[in-house]
Amino acid sequence: MRFLFTFLLISISIQNIQAQDINGQIIDKQTKEAIPYASIQVNKTKGTISNEEGFFNLDIENTASKTLTISCMGYLPKVVTLEKLKANNNIITLEMAINTLKEVAIDNSIPNADSILSMVNLKFKDNYNYENKNHKFFYRESNAANFKEVDFEVEKAKHLRKKTIEDLNKDIKAFTQNVKSSDVKHYVDLLGNLYINESDKTKLTVSKVTNLIDKNKNFNSESIEEKVQIAMLKVLDTSKTFKLKTGIIKIEDSMSLKDSQNKEVKANEYNNIKLKDDLLDIIQKTKFHDDSFIRNIIDTDLYNYEFEDFSFYNNELVYIINFKPRRSKSKFSGKLYITEEDYAILRLDYSFAKGKRGTKVNLKFLLGIKYVENVNAGTILFKKNDNGTYVPSYIKKVDNKYFYLSRSFKLIENSDKKLKTKFDLTMELDNLMKREILFINTEDINNNDYDTIQEKEKVPYINIEKYNPDLWKNEKIIEPLLEMKKFGTVE
Repeated sequence: MRFLFTFLLISISIQNIQAQDINGQIIDKQTKEAIPYASIQVNKTKGTISNEEGFFNLDIENTASKTLTISCMGYLPKVVTLEKLKANNNIITLEMAINTLKEVAIDNSIPNADSILSMVNLKFKDNYNYENKNHKFFYRESNAANFKEVDFEVEKAKHLRKKTIEDLNKDIKAFTQNVKSSDVKHYVDLLGNLYINESDKTKLTVSKVTNLIDKNKNFNSESIEEKVQIAMLKVLDTSKTFKLKTGIIKIEDSMSLKDSQNKEVKANEYNNIKLKDDLLDIIQKTKFHDDSFIRNIIDTDLYNYEFEDFSFYNNELVYIINFKPRRSKSKFSGKLYITEEDYAILRLDYSFAKGKRGTKVNLKFLLGIKYVENVNAGTILFKKNDNGTYVPSYIKKVDNKYFYLSRSFKLIENSDKKLKTKFDLTMELDNLMKREILFINTEDINNNDYDTIQEKEKVPYINIEKYNPDLWKNEKIIEPLLEMKKFGTVE
């Protein structure tokens, strides 16, 4: 009996060790600064990547390995035992490969950047193959809205008492002040599989989605407009319906307070097609088809290139090439990291070049509308498969968009009297969105495999108001930034 009790204790201890999560931070040995996008592998199938603050988390359940292999562009690879990681307070330092790089340049000639790019263009069909793939991935979307201005005021309503109008304006002003003073943030985490067949058709299956948001700060342009509309309808005849117009444009033909009051609470579901479109918007940047994002970046007619330096990745020589616009229609500048052996792109960093912007619509003085895409930046990482081709391993895309709306609206009662209520609405905000995809595993599939996959129309999500790591236990994800971990906590 005593032997059985001892055996159970040992078994429980082994289970606890196997289920242990390994966490740590990757930093530069000299500068002590965090190193983002470092690869941390336990074995070929189990690993992760460090986040922008250098942190990572990795479960080693059912893993016999006692070591971690760390690799990152520009640094010497390193193998660390779990025991040493713990002894170093979960800090891993990497040493830059600069001193080694100088020994690589046998002659003193500087590589020609245009010649390197010509080889990249020549070999991309051999290096990249996107057909018949099953990508298991983790996706994170971070949204931050900065409302600079939210104003509402009823100007004319002859059928309403002056006191009623004053009270209405007062109530909505209190609401809009709350919006302006709020730190509006929203996070979505998603685990799923994206299937691509030989015709470049896609299917998405989702295993889990969490929606992290403060329900008291769930503000966006639609919710604000809805709040204003409901407030307006409350002081009007609830038995009537109303037209909503701005200028000559009709927005709604039969608005009703009863409909607003009886509106069913929406289920906690995302539209699968919308999710897939959002994902493909990012993943398309990794493809090499005609007129794709990367094909434009490596088009020597659109961009100028300059060799910057050599680097290393997993003891392989890598060229670092700077690029900037050559033509007016070219918008980006950044760096390309290209392998010396295969002329394959391992990493691409990009952002709008100085003086460049994205879509811009400025009808502020004519129609009270302005929209500017101020930021479009990102990082794309590729990794080499066992078959010698390259697949995406990580994508980050950051967008910042400016919105401005200042319009007069009319609510017109659908009756013989056609009573009119005129109000002004002004909204000005910056919206910062960061989207990341970590490719956990990529497998080849055939058309029969693809045909058997069933997509769901709706994807249920879990609403949370504070980050909960237990929801993602034993899953390979991107470690959240400290800002996200603190979200929803009271300091």
